[in-house]
Amino acid sequence: MFKELINRYKTLYDQNSLTVLGPHYSDHSKRINIIRSEIFAYVIGIFLLGMTLLGVIENPKSTFMDLFEKSSYTSTFTLHCLVCFATALSLSFLKNDQLKFYIAMSFVGANLILNSYITFLDIKYGSGVLAFAIGHLTIAAMISIRIPILLSLFTISSTTLVICLYYFLELQGSMVAVEIVSTIIVASMLAITMEYQRRGQFAAQQAINEQLEQTKSYQSKLEYSNTLLLEANSAKSRFIAHMSHELRTPLNAILGYSEFMLDQTGNKVSSEKQQEYLGIIHSSGKHLLDVINDILDLSKVEAGQMKLETNSVNLNALLCHCKNLVTGSADTLQRQVDIIQEDEKIIIETDKRLLSQILINLLTNALKFSPTNSPVSIQVTRTKKQVTLTVADEGIGMTDEQISSAMKAFTQVENVYTRTVEGTGLGLPIVAAYAKLLDMKFIIESSPNKGTKACLKVAL
Repeated sequence: MFKELINRYKTLYDQNSLTVLGPHYSDHSKRINIIRSEIFAYVIGIFLLGMTLLGVIENPKSTFMDLFEKSSYTSTFTLHCLVCFATALSLSFLKNDQLKFYIAMSFVGANLILNSYITFLDIKYGSGVLAFAIGHLTIAAMISIRIPILLSLFTISSTTLVICLYYFLELQGSMVAVEIVSTIIVASMLAITMEYQRRGQFAAQQAINEQLEQTKSYQSKLEYSNTLLLEANSAKSRFIAHMSHELRTPLNAILGYSEFMLDQTGNKVSSEKQQEYLGIIHSSGKHLLDVINDILDLSKVEAGQMKLETNSVNLNALLCHCKNLVTGSADTLQRQVDIIQEDEKIIIETDKRLLSQILINLLTNALKFSPTNSPVSIQVTRTKKQVTLTVADEGIGMTDEQISSAMKAFTQVENVYTRTVEGTGLGLPIVAAYAKLLDMKFIIESSPNKGTKACLKVAL
């Protein structure tokens, strides 16, 4: 369309050699004027469309856009309104207190002199490109209008900034001038678009760089933390190995000799007081050894050093063995533990030592925190997919909060009864750790003064 208008204009102008905007009009000159108006309106329309795409114009279906869609202007006043609208809209887009923008134009005789002077003081955010484009748009407005116009805009932001556009038009027709201005406007629009793209790309790249820096920082911190964890784990492993030998060996010696002396008769240990002292030494040493064993076992599980030895285990034989161990000790002598099961020939694949330790801990807790004559039982139920072992008592019981507390290492439930009972607070944490290691499900059900049920579910 634009090229067609240019060709029509050149044809009419060459045929008549008429002044486009002279004081006298002929039919040809009027037709030339109309075509020229259409050409510039088309250029302004391109500008408005570009501003719409950039988001400067919020309502693309404005009156002026509707006029542009008609693609024909027969009224100089209509064109005047369109140009003033575009100019004012463009200037209002420059809301920067640091910008002082001046444009001066003069047109002399039959020759076109475009003299634009743009001064930028402390320009921020790349406003120079935008100001350059708007300055040339204003020059285009000067060329397109026949009458003098004085346009002043006051109070942009907090600074009183007067933008004065003075121009006087005594212009002989020149298609070259229109083409120059059209090119300037289109180039300015491209400059604005490229500047916006450059800013967007720069901001995106800056955000990516910042994200990469943060990622590198986090990665460095993670690597440092991982190094510390590996060193701590290595130190823990060395500590466990050292503790196993340095603590267990002398304790076993103390316990062995004290037990030997307690078993002797005659004059070797004749005094009842000595007998009492030896009993205290033996029981204290055994308690200390139990504590050390619990700590070392739990540490091995947490460090991933506990090795499983899976084999076929006769469940009934294992239960009887655990029952005899807990009821044969001095603390639980003469206590009764009932084994309730329908099938005495259940065979499971597991680590016998760890499962024994689980059952011993559960039975010991049940006997320890139950009255002397209170029943304690182990019930075995079987389905096609699993075997459930339930250690039940009718002791003091626990609340949900106390159960949660008891599952933490070195924590013992506080109440009047438990204050008189010795314990490391490692029994249930060890049970839970071993159960997880054996891929078993461990559940505790309890109510205050109604007893506790500890369930261990073993998959078949």
